[in-house]
Amino acid sequence: MTGGYLSGIWASKPDPMKSNDPPTQPGPVEFSRYQPDRVRSLMRAIKGALEAVQGREISYEDLASYAGQATSSVFDKLQRTQQPQVEALLGWIERLPETTRNHLINSACRCCPTLDHPRLNHDIAQVSRLKTILHQANGLTVVQQLFHHETYCVN
Repeated sequence: MTGGYLSGIWASKPDPMKSNDPPTQPGPVEFSRYQPDRVRSLMRAIKGALEAVQGREISYEDLASYAGQATSSVFDKLQRTQQPQVEALLGWIERLPETTRNHLINSACRCCPTLDHPRLNHDIAQVSRLKTILHQANGLTVVQQLFHHETYCVN
């Protein structure tokens, strides 16, 4: 119990930390509590999805090059349970309607063209030829569009 001075009378107030009241339905306070492994499991799920899309194991070096960070930083991020900046970002965007959240995330993502990108995959025959070329040990392949003046480098 803690005390307080109220209208000239010293009155004790119940300590909320020592309450014997049964738990109530989760409210905003419970919703905002820290979830220790949420960020790490999300990062690992993203790594797994990248591996599925690319059909290969993604190394820490690959993840580092995608993020423009040192390999040790990426390794550390995948091992740590506390990521305050990412936790804050997730805490903000999870309160948005799904369509707004998806729009904001999509607008923040840079275009990363692949052979499955809509600008290329409309011609299945050409994409198949490109995939055949890429599976050869010839190094880097450059794909250039004539009308949009865009170049895609694929390795």
